[in-house]
Amino acid sequence: MKKIITPILLILFSFSSTTFADEILIFSPSPNETVLKTDVLIAASFFDLGGVSTDRVHLFFDEIEITDRAEIDSDMLSYAPSLINPGSHTVRILIRRDGLDPLEKRWSFTVAGQKKWTDELEWSGKTSANYRIDKMESGELSVGTVGVFFRGTAYNWLRFKTNLNQASDEDPLIQPRSRYTFQMSLSRFLDLSFGDANPRLSRFTIDGKRMRGFEANLKLNAINFHFIKGDLVRDINGSLDPDESYDISKMALEGDTTFIELNRKGYTFRQELTGGRLSFGAGKYFQWGFSLMKVKDDINSVIPEMMDAKIRIGENAFGLPENDYTLEDLLMFTSNDSGFKNVINLKDPTDWTGVAPQDNIVLGTDMGMYLDNKRILLEGEVAFSLYNKDIWDGAITKAGLDTMMDDTADGFLAGSMDLETIPFDPKDYEDFFVIGIGMIPLVPIDMAVLDSSSDISMFDAVINMPSLSYRGRAKLQYFGNYLTFEYSRIGPEFKSLANPYLVAGINQFIISDRIQLLKNRVLLTFEYRHQDDDVLTSIANVTNDNRFLTNITILPGPGLPTFTIGYRMNDRENGITELDALVNDITDVTTFEDGRENTKTQNITTSINYVFDAYDSRHTIFGTIVSYDKSDQYSDRELDSSFVDPGIKSNVYNLTANSRFGFIPLKTTVSITTNSSEFSIGPGLRSDQKFTSAKLNVEYGFFNNKVAALGGINYMKGEGSQDVKRLGFRGGVRFRLIEDFTANITVDLRQKTVAEKSASDIIGVAGLSYIF
Repeated sequence: MKKIITPILLILFSFSSTTFADEILIFSPSPNETVLKTDVLIAASFFDLGGVSTDRVHLFFDEIEITDRAEIDSDMLSYAPSLINPGSHTVRILIRRDGLDPLEKRWSFTVAGQKKWTDELEWSGKTSANYRIDKMESGELSVGTVGVFFRGTAYNWLRFKTNLNQASDEDPLIQPRSRYTFQMSLSRFLDLSFGDANPRLSRFTIDGKRMRGFEANLKLNAINFHFIKGDLVRDINGSLDPDESYDISKMALEGDTTFIELNRKGYTFRQELTGGRLSFGAGKYFQWGFSLMKVKDDINSVIPEMMDAKIRIGENAFGLPENDYTLEDLLMFTSNDSGFKNVINLKDPTDWTGVAPQDNIVLGTDMGMYLDNKRILLEGEVAFSLYNKDIWDGAITKAGLDTMMDDTADGFLAGSMDLETIPFDPKDYEDFFVIGIGMIPLVPIDMAVLDSSSDISMFDAVINMPSLSYRGRAKLQYFGNYLTFEYSRIGPEFKSLANPYLVAGINQFIISDRIQLLKNRVLLTFEYRHQDDDVLTSIANVTNDNRFLTNITILPGPGLPTFTIGYRMNDRENGITELDALVNDITDVTTFEDGRENTKTQNITTSINYVFDAYDSRHTIFGTIVSYDKSDQYSDRELDSSFVDPGIKSNVYNLTANSRFGFIPLKTTVSITTNSSEFSIGPGLRSDQKFTSAKLNVEYGFFNNKVAALGGINYMKGEGSQDVKRLGFRGGVRFRLIEDFTANITVDLRQKTVAEKSASDIIGVAGLSYIF
């Protein structure tokens, strides 16, 4: 939850008003606010303090310390209580400081009463409906959603939660758009989830990808077990429309017979996931975990013969009438108007041109140590993957291993490993993993290490396995420093189908430090990041990417502006130092191809954020200047006439002002932005583009803010490489005339003109919600 909450709250802080009392900034709940039990989130920011040491922060809820249950870092604190009774509650945050009195912030809020079925059962919930329609020149798109959220507690040890969202664009020919989730917790020891979830076992297995199935997390502190099972991808058999599920790969006349070969397409296999993580330790001081995850496509989830699918026969020279035939009709069409026989062949599934079914296993272990109240953090993880990109033919037999990597039937695997020393037949373990010719890599380890004359050590062979990944992280928090070291290596052929966001084939090293000076009024940040693809000795040209980042933030104190200046430099080169000479054998003309890459990118960002009160109103001014310069470091590019300069220069200026007026129920936002850029548009050609935009948004409340009118206007003009204009108007209303019932309607009208051609768009959004 913290990963989602933290950036959202920090962004809101940057662009909205905040209370500056005692230098601890309250996000939620606001003092004396009444909130529903389902909406309680205790959150506060230490931004104005320049960050704090986490071991010095203490959180009290109704005068009971709950620090160990909160998410705390140097910037902010958040805590989402799972069980909370209706009524008034008090929050107290205490920060210990060297040589100074503790910094304290205390406030109260009220939780609205919940409905009760019995004295032991409490519940609350929310229903919502939203609809959006986009009318554009290219067409019309409309999407609606209906949602039900339900949460409750029973007997003080059972918690349950249901979240159902039905989308109008749900379609069996695409992956699910709707979401259905039911969760329950038995005290603090067991969490269960049914339906859609985003489980996390470890960084290299699954780390937040959506799954539809079952999840259980047993937490006994000394020993814990996290289990997941479900579908990552649902099966799609394809559309019945012409040429969507089949196409004609071959049509030929042989003698008096017309042969038609059909290829299957437009399908997706159901991808099944099973995984678990067994760990020891509660994670407060130590935890050691072991993970195993398996992802496999279900071959039987795709129907080979869709009899109702249509195939279009166009104009041809074989006497076949032009028509849209179902597969069933075409198979029965044994002769044509020319008197020829028809033979319909369906390609074998192993020859389908679509994605083949896959099999994947990831095995890993991770360990974490947390010392001195988590001022010292040491974490590491190692994972190994097995991946087969094509399991149509099933597992290979032990005898088949003889010729899997060479053509010599000598009783050895790759001429190095005696098959007699392999204690199992891969065919017998097909259900666990399909070992076959489609494996990547074919053999996980360098077979040369088995040769007695090899100079490769077993350690080097293991640590450099292409399907091995590992990472480590160390963090130290002492003397106002937050020093972090990170290293990771993801093998070039490491594969986790449940974590497609991993970039394979890279080494990365990061060192960063965050320093607090002048009683936390000055915050310095430094970071150096090196990344390369030197993960195998066979890589001839290594790409290196080096980044340096530094920021200085000045926090003078409450009621004064905050300043930030940042500098980022990025050097990138691909290891190629020579041009390729291409000689035309006919004309004997030599041309050159320049594949060298060596660029330097510099980015300077300056910003000011000022929150102040004036005329019984709260105002926020935020200004930003961004300078971006990417340049090519080679000057001898003239030999390659097709070379396009990668250099880009850009400058952005933005000024935004938010106001919340106290004497009238009015909120306004005014923003002005300019952006000028220079870039390449072809070999030896440069161009420029300038954009200027302005917007005004207002919100005015009526009837004690039960009704709010919304309005806005925005304008953008672009000149240079492309002349463009855009003018937009927004209007809407948000109201809550009945307790716990809210509704909103907004309409956006936009007109865009490009090269003297105009187009208009209309976007309408409507929503209803009821809390019960």
